Amino acid sequence: MRAYVAVTDNEWYRHLAAIPGLDEVNFWQPSGGRAFRALVPGEPLLFKLHAPEAFIAGGGFFAHHTVLPVSLAWEAFGEKNGASSLQEMRARIERYRRIPPDPSEDYAIGCIVLTEPFFFPREEWFPPPEDFHPNVQVGKTYDLRAVPVGTKLWEDVQLRILARELDDEELEEPLMYGEPVPVRRRLGQGSFRVLVTDTYERRCAVTQERVLPVLEDLPLEEKVRRGYTIVRSRPRGVEESLLELVHDEDPVVAAAAIDLVRERRLWTLKADLEFVLAHRDPRDWYVFEAASWALAAERLGEARRRELWLEPLPATELASVLRRLPLFASVWVDELFRIAVAGRQVRHGPGRALLQEGAVPDAVHILLDGQVVERRGAEPARELVAPAALGFREALEGRPSSATVATAGPAVTLSIGADDMRLLLADNTDLIDGLFRTLVSYDLAPVEAPVILSGRAAEAVEPGLSPIQKVLALQSLPLFAHATGDEMLHLAAAARETRLAAGEALAASGDRPAIFFVLSGELVLETPRDAVDPSAAAGPMVAGPGDAVGVHETLAGVAFGRTVRATRDGLALRLDRADLLDLLGQRPALLQQVFRALFDLLPAAAAAA
Repeated sequence: MRAYVAVTDNEWYRHLAAIPGLDEVNFWQPSGGRAFRALVPGEPLLFKLHAPEAFIAGGGFFAHHTVLPVSLAWEAFGEKNGASSLQEMRARIERYRRIPPDPSEDYAIGCIVLTEPFFFPREEWFPPPEDFHPNVQVGKTYDLRAVPVGTKLWEDVQLRILARELDDEELEEPLMYGEPVPVRRRLGQGSFRVLVTDTYERRCAVTQERVLPVLEDLPLEEKVRRGYTIVRSRPRGVEESLLELVHDEDPVVAAAAIDLVRERRLWTLKADLEFVLAHRDPRDWYVFEAASWALAAERLGEARRRELWLEPLPATELASVLRRLPLFASVWVDELFRIAVAGRQVRHGPGRALLQEGAVPDAVHILLDGQVVERRGAEPARELVAPAALGFREALEGRPSSATVATAGPAVTLSIGADDMRLLLADNTDLIDGLFRTLVSYDLAPVEAPVILSGRAAEAVEPGLSPIQKVLALQSLPLFAHATGDEMLHLAAAARETRLAAGEALAASGDRPAIFFVLSGELVLETPRDAVDPSAAAGPMVAGPGDAVGVHETLAGVAFGRTVRATRDGLALRLDRADLLDLLGQRPALLQQVFRALFDLLPAAAAAA
């Protein structure tokens, strides 16, 4: 990751620093003739003021670069251009232009759009790196991973950002802290307006009409009406819209549209599907197999086609089946296609064992068609029908299957190796979110032994923890070991201090789950008297400083199976499930970091249980 230290107009800086709550700024260039390629979106640009105030005084995160007429830049950003009026903005720009000003000219300027700008207090300004020569006129790029100059620069920025955020726990969007990684930032209205304008080259791609009027804040019905007007089209029906999508250049879009034709039985479009099958590029395999699958259904009927079809099921059919599973319910269709091709389709005869009780499965089996029988010890056999995820939890946790699962008749599965599934999930927020909902769907017994995760015991603490104390405490927990500093600040804000009083119950069996991280004192987990708990013989489960209880229940959404009671006075941090999941839903980076740590913890958790 890089940073760009930019020479900054002092008046521009002072004007913006005095405006609270800015979401974006336009770091303009006096001439529009120079493209800005120093950064990619998400990387920081730092404000280095002119002498005699030659210090780094703040920055922002690069979102977009464009060239605009000065009037349009003012229309898009207003005072976020660093001036109180268009006239003041022009006067400031013209001090740097080499061409004599013409009051009637709407000249072009470069617009470096920055989101989430930050401005340090005067006492926190710091000098630029030693190799930033005073003669530098525009700016200089630094590799933030380069030792020692880049790392020192990033550390100086992080410390000041962290100090600012610790003063405001309710900040909605903290800036980056920790390992330098570019993050896509939220666009403000001006940034969005300019980005869309540039995307369509300031005109509609179809009609060449100006698109800016469509971005106005209008009711939905009016936006639709004006949209049809701009593209000069009448309102279209389903078949006409599908026909256009069937011929889309994107193979995923075209294949999905073809499958929707089949699903809705819109056979008036049969000739169009035959045309696609005859003339589409065979390398667009998604489209080719989707058209073949749909036309076979039209000619033979769904049941007869399934009976005769011996080829692997098309990606569209796999995506349709996967969508019905909780794990994949919120996944984009492109990702469903990626999962479909990552696995291996297998046809099984009756009696084929997919999972063996006591053996660790090496793959997840997605039952696409047919039925299986699950036998668990002496319990009655249970039939499962497609679609179903078999061995999912056990394969990911690396623990033996608790049941034997075999096909009841002819069946088709999609087999995905455990390692392959980990790779699919590791960097996909939608899949990660789906996994949590899959855990919720597991039928866990309410008295199942909870898992205590152990971290590092905190130093002596007193009530009234600061945000940084919360961060340091929670970071010692393995579940949050991969979380970066800025994400931990959000997590710390959601964690509530809870005093432990000896003999007091923090949660009863059946209560909604929460994570309790013990800072001092002691908790004991009591088994309900009417429960048959195999782990009771091992004695009560005790959590001391550095331990957390309720992690598994909170992530899976199952009630506590035991009463959580304090046996010694002390202090704990409490994360309620609703607050945690709400935070994870808003913070995809934190969700991914937590889930990566969870993968590391699952085998150990299974052994502890």
